[in-house]
Amino acid sequence: MQPEFHISRREEDDWTVVEIHGELDVPTVPRIGDYGVHRLEAGRRRLIVDLAGVTFMDSADLGPLVGIRERIRGSAESVMTERHER
Repeated sequence: MQPEFHISRREEDDWTVVEIHGELDVPTVPRIGDYGVHRLEAGRRRLIVDLAGVTFMDSADLGPLVGIRERIRGSAESVMTERHER
């Protein structure tokens, strides 16, 4: 059974940690982009995108992640993590 796709967030000091879980593919592209834009519009400029819960990523999902990064480049801090096997 495939893990269900979902996005969650938590606030840590002035950082927003965006956690993405499940498989990322073409249908998830708008959800990722919209979520990132909403966080930025809410004034959250320090983002960590945690991909540790991602089990598969289609190349289409790189676009929204890069778009979020480009939108805040120069005026904010961001961190993207990658999954490490344990």
